[in-house]
Amino acid sequence: DLHGRAAGLLRHLQAAGIRQGDELIILVERNDSFVDLFWACILGGIIAVPLAPIAKDVASALNAAITAVRGRVA
Repeated sequence: DLHGRAAGLLRHLQAAGIRQGDELIILVERNDSFVDLFWACILGGIIAVPLAPIAKDVASALNAAITAVRGRVA
């Protein structure tokens, strides 16, 4: 069920260090994955930031930019 899937995803997010009040970019292609992840955020008090799916080359550039910023913000 939705609650069980969302709770399972929340445990994974928390294990990765994401906490209540953190922002999480959601970029998925499938609606069912989006819904599960969105509700995991709601359950954990995580701020969901949904983005529309984009072309793979744009996604690669975005991922590189995010990785670069994470390296500068600790």
